[in-house]
Amino acid sequence: MLDDTLTSLGYGLVDLFTPVKITDTSYIMNNGKMVVGFDKNMAPMTYYDKNGQLTGFDIDFANTVCKQLGINAEFKPIEWSEKENKLNNRNIDCIWSCFSITEKRREIIKFSRVYMNNKQIVVIRKSNILKYHSLENISKAKLSFKIGTLGETAIMKFFPNGNYQGFESIEDAFTELQNGKADVVAIDYTIAKDKINNGGFSDLMIVESIKLMNDQYAIGFHHGSDMSKKINAVIKNMMSDGTLNAIAEKYDLLNLYTKKEQLSTLKVMLFFFYIIILCVHCSSTLQ
Repeated sequence: MLDDTLTSLGYGLVDLFTPVKITDTSYIMNNGKMVVGFDKNMAPMTYYDKNGQLTGFDIDFANTVCKQLGINAEFKPIEWSEKENKLNNRNIDCIWSCFSITEKRREIIKFSRVYMNNKQIVVIRKSNILKYHSLENISKAKLSFKIGTLGETAIMKFFPNGNYQGFESIEDAFTELQNGKADVVAIDYTIAKDKINNGGFSDLMIVESIKLMNDQYAIGFHHGSDMSKKINAVIKNMMSDGTLNAIAEKYDLLNLYTKKEQLSTLKVMLFFFYIIILCVHCSSTLQ
């Protein structure tokens, strides 16, 4: 689901009260381009297709935003474990590759508004469906994750004393799982679904009964950067006019979160209905 909820509004309000320490906007706009750091193996968000063409939701998203700003998007593949260093050293202007927001990252990175909701889940071999179906079950399993991802954060949170191993790529982690050298991979739901359906790992499966933590994607800029405000305005327009929905539909991402979006809307409607009933009741009591 493309996120246009109260949560994203909350992140927008943070922008209003965050002092600008570094002016990126004039540098990027005068340079005529924005250097985007991305992970090249994160389908369906950022990846190379079978013809060697760079594609994915975030690639189309970045190209569209930059076009509306009148600049070019220059894509620079990076090692994911080095992303913060690349950003701080100004080798790139932003991180735009299914980049998850965490409070720890917010200390050193200025995030844009949230543009997609996600979750951290676990993947196992289908043959182990009866063995691993709860957090308690997988606590004694051989755990794996991609280094520098929220999957690693989740493993460290729930299983700090567990038997785990980190890998430089999702492909390596999935291959180890497929070959029986690992039992569980902690990963983004969006990435896992694509890997299983399109990446040659059909013998693996997502354990739907286990959600390690909620996850949200945003664009990461230098800490204190003012570029996020300019980007946020474009994102808001793209959400309003349906442009972002069209990109999501192209990569089969819109329907992934439709039920969640409807549920969130229902919760908001029920909340306001409750407030109205409460006000009517209070008014009647006073009379």
